Amino acid sequence: MTNITTDYFKEYRTKLGFSNKNEVKNFFSAKDVAPTIDYAYIELLNNRLIEIVKKIDELVVSEIRLDNIDVFCNTIIKQSFVKLKQHKVLEARRIRREENITSMVVHFDFFNGQVAFVNIDEIEESDVNWITRQQMEGQTVFNIDQNYFVWKLTENPPSYKEISSL
Repeated sequence: MTNITTDYFKEYRTKLGFSNKNEVKNFFSAKDVAPTIDYAYIELLNNRLIEIVKKIDELVVSEIRLDNIDVFCNTIIKQSFVKLKQHKVLEARRIRREENITSMVVHFDFFNGQVAFVNIDEIEESDVNWITRQQMEGQTVFNIDQNYFVWKLTENPPSYKEISSL
């Protein structure tokens, strides 16, 4: 696996067509899309998400590129966000203990073109990366450390063997 550096982040943003992090952040967050409380706004956001997915699909290595990006965008893209909350980690540890099934979370950081793999059934309750987020109603969440990010989106993904040995 390769080392992810700040030079890679700049290169990734340039390949997406942006000159700095703020431009990417503004584009991905769609703040320039005027909000309305109706389905038209949701459609605008979904269209932006489709644009993001298509841009990223152009950057990834051909082995993982989607065969039919339009079918994917039209049938799969939905608004759903999964947070790495403490109760999910506790449930993963219970499943590991009772059924010997490992749980791994894959976190895509599209802003910086990197991916983290976190074996959540091994996170200790005393881990320093647990933080309380007020914007999430005061819930305790796991802050993913940079060391978990081991895949550059513009390169081949690591093998399962490499990921499972992390």
